[in-house]
Amino acid sequence: MLYCHIALLLLLSTTQTQPKELLDRSVQEFQAGEYELAQKSLQQLIAAYPQTAPAHNLLGLVFMQQKKYTEADREFATALQLQPNSVSARVNRGNALVQLHQDEKARLEYMKALDLRPEDPVALAGVGLIHARAGSNSSAVPFLENAHRADPGNVQTTSALAAVYIDLARFHEAEDLIHVLV
Repeated sequence: MLYCHIALLLLLSTTQTQPKELLDRSVQEFQAGEYELAQKSLQQLIAAYPQTAPAHNLLGLVFMQQKKYTEADREFATALQLQPNSVSARVNRGNALVQLHQDEKARLEYMKALDLRPEDPVALAGVGLIHARAGSNSSAVPFLENAHRADPGNVQTTSALAAVYIDLARFHEAEDLIHVLV
């Protein structure tokens, strides 16, 4: 389950010129798939301006793409220390924790994100998928349904919801979702 919750970083407008330029360059490198360049740019930015939460968040996303989940979790945690109300950093940290098989910690991060933004489709899907993986399909349904409503084009959420419906013998609802996928 790797959703990328890319925040184009709300603090861009409030950072100084040099950090903003470095952050802009890092975002461009990330979007171009140049993860090693983005990592170097972000580490340079963080060395000079360690309090730049968006840089830590983006570096965490770079590490996610490189499958360095422990490092990603560390960067998201740092971003959250600097900016505790960042929904994107909370969701991203949840994603990293899922990859580290720390589902309960991930669920808590997703729930904190939902406290800040109740309709966040990635956080909703994350909680739903954790419940489904734990075998608690009835608990998964409301989260997956809300995630599907918020982002009906997300194939992973739609297929997970269909699978949960099948497990719960809700075959007609599953069939409707499967038709959406095909």
